[in-house]
Parts: sequence; C-alpha cells; structure tokens
Amino acid sequence: MKEVWELCKKLNNPVRMKVLAEIYARRAAPGVNVGILVESCGLNEPTASEHLSALASLGLIRRCRSGRFVNYYPEISGDYPNIAQIGGMIRERVLENPGNLSFTKVFPAMMNAFRARAVAFIAKANGITLLDLAEKYDKEMRLITRDLKPAVEAGLISVSADGADGVYRYNPPSDPIARRIVELSV
Repeated sequence: MKEVWELCKKLNNPVRMKVLAEIYARRAAPGVNVGILVESCGLNEPTASEHLSALASLGLIRRCRSGRFVNYYPEISGDYPNIAQIGGMIRERVLENPGNLSFTKVFPAMMNAFRARAVAFIAKANGITLLDLAEKYDKEMRLITRDLKPAVEAGLISVSADGADGVYRYNPPSDPIARRIVELSV
C-alpha cells in the first residue's frame, strides 16, 4: 500500500506527468537532459531537476552521466515490481496517445484514505450498492456519495442504478491502470 501511495503522491502532478510523457516520447533519442525539458516543457532548471529526481526515485526513468550532462532514459525498473508494472502500463498509454493524460485523474482521487479504502472494497466485491457501503462504513449515504464523487469523476469507479428500487450501485474501475492501482491498494 505504501508504494502505491508514493506512486500516486509523486504522479499527482500534471507537470511531472508531462515530463514523463516527454521522456517516453523521445525514447529513440540519445536521452533527455534538463536543457531539453526546459525548452520543451517550459520549466526552469531546478524545477525540471526536481521532477526528474522524483521520477527516477520511482524507477520510471534512469539517469546516465555523459560528460558534464546527465541524460534520462525511459526505464521501468526499481525496487518495487508493482510500480514497475504500473509504470509499464503508463508508458504504453503515453506512447499510444501522448497528448491524452486523462488517466492521471486517478492519482489525486486515491490520495484520500477513506476513498482509497472504499474504492478497494468496491473493486474487491466487484461492485456494491450505496446502501451496503453505508452499512459497512457506518456512514450516511449522502456523505458516501459526496466522498466518492471525485473517484467517479476520475473514472476510478462508475455508478449505475441497481434494479427497480433505484438504489445506486458502485462498480469497479474499467481502466487497466486504475484497476491495477486499486488492486494494489487492498
């Protein structure tokens, strides 16, 4: 759970995701250095370095010194195989559609402890009604609806009417990246 929390915390930054996408997009180039990121992403050098350091600490990129420059390359590795797996999924998604980073809405949605637990429970149960969630967490339905709204908006879970009684049913994520993050949060 801690590794997923770190991943969500560090990737909960649109600029960092843009830096990661830029490195993945230039995978055939002889590496990306801070100067390239300053130019292509409109960052200053300290900010670019900070983002690169965070991505390297996750094992999503690797550093290689070349003379007085440090180049960064896409590499999915690191101490955490689960993060490496999610990193590989992110890389494939970015390479398929570099401009679409909509899946990044998942990261801030998982930063709330109750929401992360509830979403993991919904995924584990393969869907559950609002009434059942209220009973499980001993919480009013309106509060659960409010607390889970960001998860619905991020695509972590979906909501549907369950039968003729009109009770809402929360369904697990359909996006593979979101699904894997939720699985690891259990």
